[in-house]
Amino acid sequence: MRLKGEQWKRYTPADGLPEEFVTSMHEDDGGIWLGTDGGGLVHFRAERFTLTTSKVGLYSDKIAEILEDDQGNLWMTSDRGVFRVLKEQLSKLEDRKLASIDTFAYGKTDGMKSAECASNNQPTGWKMRDGTLWFATINIPCIDGRLLPAEGVGATSLESFYFLSEPGRAITKSGERVEES
Repeated sequence: MRLKGEQWKRYTPADGLPEEFVTSMHEDDGGIWLGTDGGGLVHFRAERFTLTTSKVGLYSDKIAEILEDDQGNLWMTSDRGVFRVLKEQLSKLEDRKLASIDTFAYGKTDGMKSAECASNNQPTGWKMRDGTLWFATINIPCIDGRLLPAEGVGATSLESFYFLSEPGRAITKSGERVEES
């Protein structure tokens, strides 16, 4: 649903939405990104829906949360874990300048205690003022997107994952305690 002026507009699959159930929304300067419960990632811009799914490289078609970091990535959570996509690639895909996208997925092999992200409540992720991203899983990992390569290539530093140990304290993957600032 969208309120424009005093009129409500309800969008359905007849309008181009892959399904009626939207699980998350993220606004940016080019429109609004919508996560769905199996229909993939949808970009609503200029009164048009553009769909990105696993058929073109999206890690999961079930998206519980969408966050944007300061490096031009969209981070998403799903029942398969946390993943990110370069917005630049999504734009090129929309403009038909790319046939597929690269996604970078993070899970147990990257130090997360559980790859599955929460999806029953909102928000399931949060961006702090300093750019740090938090995601709701069993152990609440925190990802500092500023430690990632700017071009989006390569693995993230394992030190960029933190796990909440007690109020006001976090533990890095290497076991180092980090005090809340």
